[in-house]
Amino acid sequence: MNIASSVRPLPARVGPLRGESLVSLVRRTATALGYTGPRDLLALLADTGNVQAHVNALGPGPVLEWLAALLRQSPDGLLSLTVHRFSSTLTFTACDSVSTTICDFKTTVKYFVRATLPLCPTCLKQDITPYERLAWSLRALPVCFEHRCWLVGRCPSCNRKLRSERPALSACRCGKSLGDIEPISLTAVSYTHLTLPTNRVAC
Repeated sequence: MNIASSVRPLPARVGPLRGESLVSLVRRTATALGYTGPRDLLALLADTGNVQAHVNALGPGPVLEWLAALLRQSPDGLLSLTVHRFSSTLTFTACDSVSTTICDFKTTVKYFVRATLPLCPTCLKQDITPYERLAWSLRALPVCFEHRCWLVGRCPSCNRKLRSERPALSACRCGKSLGDIEPISLTAVSYTHLTLPTNRVAC
């Protein structure tokens, strides 16, 4: 069955932004349609299979294809908004092997934040359309390289973890505006020692 032809696309078309994560695109689409959050939109996929809570780790398959049809995007386009975008850097490959395009479960758990998703308050303040960057989910890089500051993982008002499925990106569930948080700058020493991990074998 052609999944795309069997799905009625959502009326609001929201295009992905530079470096955006999949959960961020889903949230912005949900907001445009008047849903209370990404969970409500993803509930439309309940009959397609197991929609994992960690949307940014969604891999190829029927669920991704259905979501792509709903959002009027290509499956490959949505896949580029997931953690699999970093697969060639993070997945172990031998010298004579072809790089994999999918992160396995262990790699996802090891390198990516799951229940929470930290953010850069300066990015939120400067964005015309606030959105989450996929790079913010990397455990080994808890910083914003653009603004050279630490990412924020908890609301400074109520101390709640900033969960990826929260309805509004720029606000905590307690009502605190996350764009008003004062960023903590990196020191020159800490900044130069932050590098993307790799499992590649030197040839």
